[in-house]
Amino acid sequence: MRPRIVEYLVDKDLNWVASLTPTPGLMYALVVLVVAPLFAHRCRRSSIPLLQAFDAGIYAGIGAIIGTRLFYLVASGTIFQIHFAEWFSPRQGTASWGAYLGAMIAVVLGLRIRRSDPLPYLDAAASVAGLGIFIGRWSCFLNGDDFGRLTSAPWGIRYPPGSLAYLAQLDRGAIAATAELSLPTHPIQLILSLNGLALFLITSLVWGARRRRPGYTLAFFWLLYGATRFFWEFLRDPAAGGTQTFLSVSQWMSLALGLAGMIGLVVMRTRERRSVSAPGEPG
Repeated sequence: MRPRIVEYLVDKDLNWVASLTPTPGLMYALVVLVVAPLFAHRCRRSSIPLLQAFDAGIYAGIGAIIGTRLFYLVASGTIFQIHFAEWFSPRQGTASWGAYLGAMIAVVLGLRIRRSDPLPYLDAAASVAGLGIFIGRWSCFLNGDDFGRLTSAPWGIRYPPGSLAYLAQLDRGAIAATAELSLPTHPIQLILSLNGLALFLITSLVWGARRRRPGYTLAFFWLLYGATRFFWEFLRDPAAGGTQTFLSVSQWMSLALGLAGMIGLVVMRTRERRSVSAPGEPG
């Protein structure tokens, strides 16, 4: 998609703007440059030492790299079809769910080994995760992956020849090999990006009000993200991982995440009620 954006800008004599069009890799780097300092700032506001926050970030980065590969291999059913040495080959794909799970598991394990409570760190991470999604999904858009289903809506976007969406439509006979562009599709990447921004704003408010209740922001983010992403996934094209007959992998993960968040909030609410009523109970 990036080549088409650049071409469009050049045609409009906006060469200087075209030269500033970021690459997908640059957008991922921007996620780190923007989110990491904000995460450190919120850890500091939660009385978490900066060095420990840095360590948690390292754990998360390593876990995300490993998780994004393994989840893709498991979800695609190729994990036992290739040699172990090829599991982390650049030729293999990635999956955002693996990055989320890998980062969280790595943080929990790393901090548990150091005998630290991981919940305050995870709360701070959950409060900024939406901002990472907001920026990171632009990388998906520029790369042309995770494209949406066909649409006749005015906001539909069309992809150039050679793009994943174009090839998918060509493969199922929706367009001819001579087509200049793909058929219009839902801009699911941009929708998920805006969804991430909304999550960031909401969870930031929740974290500010409830950061002294470890686990609350994390559970709230799980519930909100799981519920919203489950809905938006209906707009994803089957060739890009969308649902074909029942539910997609992302929708099953969204249901699991949303359920975990709901259970977490209910458990914390129950404990709060018990702690409030306990002093007044007869001894």
